[in-house]
Amino acid sequence: MRALTTHGYDNEWAHRAPAAFVSAGLAEVRFRSYGTSWRGGGAGCRLLLAGLAQLRTSLLAHGLTDDDLTATAAALTDPRVLLNGFLFGQTSGRLPSDRRA
Repeated sequence: MRALTTHGYDNEWAHRAPAAFVSAGLAEVRFRSYGTSWRGGGAGCRLLLAGLAQLRTSLLAHGLTDDDLTATAAALTDPRVLLNGFLFGQTSGRLPSDRRA
């Protein structure tokens, strides 16, 4: 997580977004979340694998080893592996009728 946050990742934004929408004056603010599992070699794991390559230098600087990264990459391509995928959050709202153009 430290490696991701040094690159701008904000793990708490989804939790703050509904309040930010309300503070911005939106009406009917709603939040929905969705998550699923990801199989090794599937699209979600390929996404993580791409991120692993992009963050390699930072991950090594934060204490992971080449062996750790190699083992992780192997697991992400192994169809026997099943991971909890990202929990996706969606926040929506609309302008109140008195603020619409």
